[in-house]
Amino acid sequence: MSDLEIKNNNANVQRIAVDLLYVGCTFTDEELIKAARPLIKLAVAEDIPRPNLVDARMIVSPELTGSAMIRANSEGIFAGGWLISQIATHYGKDLQAKVLVRDGTRVRAGQILAYLRGYVSEIVMAERVLLNFLSRLSGIATLTRRCVDACSNTEAVVTDTRKTLPGYRVLDKYAVQCGGGKNHRMGLCDGIMIKDNHISAMRAEITIGQMVSNVREALKKKRKRLPIWVEVDRLDQLSEALEGRPDVILLDNMSLQQLRSSVRIRNEWFANSKIKAERPIPLLEASGGIDLSNIADVARTGVDRIAVGALTHSVPALDLSLELLDAHGNPTQ
Repeated sequence: MSDLEIKNNNANVQRIAVDLLYVGCTFTDEELIKAARPLIKLAVAEDIPRPNLVDARMIVSPELTGSAMIRANSEGIFAGGWLISQIATHYGKDLQAKVLVRDGTRVRAGQILAYLRGYVSEIVMAERVLLNFLSRLSGIATLTRRCVDACSNTEAVVTDTRKTLPGYRVLDKYAVQCGGGKNHRMGLCDGIMIKDNHISAMRAEITIGQMVSNVREALKKKRKRLPIWVEVDRLDQLSEALEGRPDVILLDNMSLQQLRSSVRIRNEWFANSKIKAERPIPLLEASGGIDLSNIADVARTGVDRIAVGALTHSVPALDLSLELLDAHGNPTQ
């Protein structure tokens, strides 16, 4: 380990783009770091609220230096490596990090993902916050890749939802893209969704198609072009929604048979509409109760998109660990 070059790239934002692979990510380096900065600060303060009272320097000599590795204990997709330097700087200005694996890479159990070098007391204090961030993001990326792989022989695109951990939306959605998935709306301002409650509230006054037209006209007055979704849970609502020509019709909690029927109805409507497009539109998006156990069956119904809330709202963390190394670079445990 003595000749291993470990460099802290925290000061140079541009290095992130060189060292790490953003798989299809639309977030800039600056946006990611800006989103992560307050979360890291909160996590550090939460974990060590009174550093002058209790910290690792009561146990480990403050002068002791050494190295550690972050290792995967199970197979998965790695995400969030760029966070290591961002977190390390909160524990020591001389704590250095080197990431060995690019974000979006499949890793095997036992594979070394990164090295840390500096004061041992700072390394062990940083351990939990480091692993909390990396395990969550890698867990999201791993589950996303499994869902994407399950749909590999279909045209369906796997997307996330807004069911993210509060405050972590950018990081959660970044991790989804590391796993090969696509992002749904970042927030309410990124698209208009006419949901079941909207339809129930206006049902006595106007049709679903008229609601879409009203939204489109309101956007036109604001000189905005945003995608419009319509959420339906019955086939009779689908036919009505098609007449409004939204960008996407979300098929909420429909059975496989209902999904297949929806695809057929949409395709027949499109064929008779004389709309010129490369593929049938509006796009159909399945949502509700979809996870790894049934996503392949949903994809085979012919829907265009599958929104999976489980990617971010109940994802299992990827098992990672941090281990100190001896002078020869071997784990001390």
